[in-house]
Amino acid sequence: MLKYTPDHEWLRAEGDEIVQQFSVVESNPPRTFSFRWTHQPGDDPVAGNSLLVTFALTASGSGTTLTMTETGFRERGWEEAEL
Repeated sequence: MLKYTPDHEWLRAEGDEIVQQFSVVESNPPRTFSFRWTHQPGDDPVAGNSLLVTFALTASGSGTTLTMTETGFRERGWEEAEL
């Protein structure tokens, strides 16, 4: 279940337990949506303390191409994903 808070924080929860929080960075329907996550509770999510995930939709022939990118691993000092 996703729960929304007024400061653009979303909480992914299982029952009453918060599993992961994330903050919406950009939302431009129907083109892009991005959010930051993996930051410590109470910290503002910024480059260096969180990962940035971006979804982009582009027309492709008679369909749509979805591109998903996730950046920020090296800025956090990670050699690989540690989630």
